[in-house]
Amino acid sequence: MLTDNYLSRNYRAILLSEMPQHVLPVLEVDGKQLSQSLTICRYLAREFHLCGKTAWEQAKVEEIVDTMEDLRLEVAKWIYEKNETKKNEISEHLKEQVYPKFAKILETSLRGNEENDNSSGYLVGENLTLADLSVFETLTFPLTIHPSILDDHIELQQHRHRIKTHKRLSDYISNRPLRPV
Repeated sequence: MLTDNYLSRNYRAILLSEMPQHVLPVLEVDGKQLSQSLTICRYLAREFHLCGKTAWEQAKVEEIVDTMEDLRLEVAKWIYEKNETKKNEISEHLKEQVYPKFAKILETSLRGNEENDNSSGYLVGENLTLADLSVFETLTFPLTIHPSILDDHIELQQHRHRIKTHKRLSDYISNRPLRPV
């Protein structure tokens, strides 16, 4: 059973002192704790068979997850910038260079998957994988600050819709709080 706990700032500070590596998030399984976001994602992907079916598919999933981490780091620059002038410069850089670059990479992945006789609409293989979830999640916050970034990318819009309406994800996605990177 999954319990998704969101913490108040006061409780968060107290809890951090008790966590491995003194960071959040933490996944607890059978009384054991695991930290680091991507480590947790990869662990859960293995547990729920979201890694791909072959060693090649697993590598392609990880390639996309790592690519999304690169995008996340670019968006984080905007999130944490305090200077408004610099923040505006970063915003323009994101819109003009960063988002188009990553959109092209993702579209190439989608098309490459289809060229391998797979018209599933997923990024790797025939089924939902961590790659699909990572792309969906990584783009969620940027779409709140730059809503038009996928306007010229129909395949990515369709992919996003496929994930958002997935029978096992739609309730969670529509009811969770929005979180920045």
